[in-house]
Amino acid sequence: ARFALQTNKKLASHSPTPLNISLLGGFQLAFGEHTLSADQISLRKARDLLKLLALTPNHRLHREEVLDLLWPEQSPQQAAHNLSQTLYTLRPKLSALNSEIGLCFEDECLAFKASGGISTDVNDFECAARSVLDFTGRITTQATANCHEAILKYTGDLLPDDGPSDLFYPRREQLRQMYIELLLLFAHYSLELKDYLPTIDALQQIIVIDPAHEEAHIRLMRTFALNGQRQAAIRQYQILEEALRRELDVTPSPESTKIRDQILNGELVATRSLVLPEWLVRPHHNLPSIASSFVGRDAEIQQLRDLVQSHRLVS
Repeated sequence: ARFALQTNKKLASHSPTPLNISLLGGFQLAFGEHTLSADQISLRKARDLLKLLALTPNHRLHREEVLDLLWPEQSPQQAAHNLSQTLYTLRPKLSALNSEIGLCFEDECLAFKASGGISTDVNDFECAARSVLDFTGRITTQATANCHEAILKYTGDLLPDDGPSDLFYPRREQLRQMYIELLLLFAHYSLELKDYLPTIDALQQIIVIDPAHEEAHIRLMRTFALNGQRQAAIRQYQILEEALRRELDVTPSPESTKIRDQILNGELVATRSLVLPEWLVRPHHNLPSIASSFVGRDAEIQQLRDLVQSHRLVS
């Protein structure tokens, strides 16, 4: 057993180092302590080639597909020449990271290879997201935690510096929608567990991404009301109304209006009492109980509680 343990430790210490590629929030290659950032690759087509291969399953693309994607308006001969020049530029930079990282042709396919394998933050996020979104079990704190872990893997939009590029825009939108689905699911889990503050935070993140996301506004109105924040719920309807007019030139749906009316009519109220901490309500004296409404700060305390519960910072 001791020999097996020592052998496992030796194998772990000598396991190949993977090439890690970051694509969410920015582009960078990392191998151990060495990195290759986007600004170190001067040619835009060279950067695009690495990004395409990093996002492709098995990190390989047919040669003709590479030419069509990167040089669609060039003649086949000129496009092939451009690809050769691009590879000539890239190979030394990849070898500087590690001699066993490179680009090579295999059966008319251009393959991006590393001896220790290639991992990307996009693949990590997608795997975690799918396992959560495909989950059909009971809502528990562990399921909620798994959903939160998947959300944390989304460290930013895919290649945001590329702008509305035809190459990466569809994939960027796909990943962003998956992130929004996770936030909606996390909000649903948290609300079912009556954990209102994480619910509010997740829904507000969606609205930052998509100000006209009506479902997120509806859920946020409902959560505010259930948490005893009636004014915040009513204000959220006004924010929704303004966003829909500005972004889509439409008015809120009947469902949104119905939720607002329920809140105004007192039909949707807090599901739990908001109890002050013991240290705040415990008497520190032997004076008689307050008998007049002229003394005390009940309204101010309620207002302060609402502010603290709905904002990250209160001054």
